[in-house]
Amino acid sequence: LAMENPPYNNALLLNSSRIGDVISSMVVVNYLRDVIGEVDFLVNENYFPMLETEPGINPINLEQALAKQYDLVVDLTSGKDSRRIVRKLKAREKLGFYRNWHQRLRLLGTYTAMRKKRVVRGGTEQDHIMKGFYPMLEFLGTSESLTPALHPGRATDATDRLLNEACGEGHKVVAIHFGATNPKRRPPDQLLHDIIGHIKQRGWGVILLGDEMELAQRLMEKGNGYPKLFQGDLNDLKYLLSKVDLFIGPCSGP
Repeated sequence: LAMENPPYNNALLLNSSRIGDVISSMVVVNYLRDVIGEVDFLVNENYFPMLETEPGINPINLEQALAKQYDLVVDLTSGKDSRRIVRKLKAREKLGFYRNWHQRLRLLGTYTAMRKKRVVRGGTEQDHIMKGFYPMLEFLGTSESLTPALHPGRATDATDRLLNEACGEGHKVVAIHFGATNPKRRPPDQLLHDIIGHIKQRGWGVILLGDEMELAQRLMEKGNGYPKLFQGDLNDLKYLLSKVDLFIGPCSGP
């Protein structure tokens, strides 16, 4: 998959979006990492634990990025905020998206290379948001249909204990993400109760994921100690999701 004699010795990838878009953009991050051997990734610092176990990917903050000189900077967001950052960064080449020819002309002073943004509505495997990043992959030297990938997180005693408590006598475990940043995506309380009740009847365990504590408390009180609540960072979440039998959720991040 890697280009022969890559023209870059080091690279910075920037994604200022929410976690679902960050994970989808891993198609570019992983590819460039495989080509160069190691890359820097400028993302929200809350996402750093998610990248702990990703070989060759160094999560960095803005101050660290501004102190370095890069061969290539890739703006995976290509929005107003990320472009302000790109203009400050020191790099021989800067790659970004444009939406139309008017914008392309305006961005000639921001990027040295641009690819037209592919609008992906989502909803099916064929229309997955990751495909919006394929034009950047083509610029970097591959037309392969790559998919995003993350390594399982590092095991922790707390997460192993939670899994053991949830599965009981060796039954299956279901993880349910009960919230969403967009309120339109959040399942109604009654639907969540019904899903949890159906899983409980099968004798399986349930682990709740999310930070809406009032809702979590209501769901757990109704179950009298069932289901369990996950409370950990993104490294723990990666590990948990690699161990459960089923995931149910309305939001693309988890």
